[in-house]
Amino acid sequence: MSKKTVLSQNKFSNQLTSKKKVFQTHWFNLIEKKFSGHDYPFYSLQMKDYVTVIAETIEQKIIIVSQFRPAVEKETFEFPSGHIEDGEDPAAAAERELFEETGYTNSNIELLGSLYSDTGRHENRLWCYWINNVYQKTGNYLEKDTIKVHTKTKSQFYHMIKNGDFFHAMDLAALGLAQARGKI
Repeated sequence: MSKKTVLSQNKFSNQLTSKKKVFQTHWFNLIEKKFSGHDYPFYSLQMKDYVTVIAETIEQKIIIVSQFRPAVEKETFEFPSGHIEDGEDPAAAAERELFEETGYTNSNIELLGSLYSDTGRHENRLWCYWINNVYQKTGNYLEKDTIKVHTKTKSQFYHMIKNGDFFHAMDLAALGLAQARGKI
């Protein structure tokens, strides 16, 4: 039996019967969805799409950032990333976030792919980009007081992953896309 056949034999209907916002914050909306054939509602988080950038310097070092994350109550290592503003093109957001967080720039940008972060709970997408031959502009960049910039050789970077120091799941997914495309 094919996967498609199994899915079509699901005893529940996928017909959406109602959808409403039941809670709102600056960061997300909680959406209640009801489907025919279900006695209970489903809930999802509605958030802005966001970007993550895997950037490589002219010296072939990977740029990562570290910052304190209140959700996990510790400083974490990540790729430069952030929300896509309303009406903003994802590639433009990736270039903007890279510069705001690191001071690095280059318009040699390539889309690696777009992912759903958690299809069971989140409605938003993560847009993953590769930018190589980046260089640091002179002057101050926006988030220099809250974000530390690190450049790592590929060997150092992979050592961080193996040691559990680089553990952001969505960044590791973006890395998988980059590896599948032969970028890193």
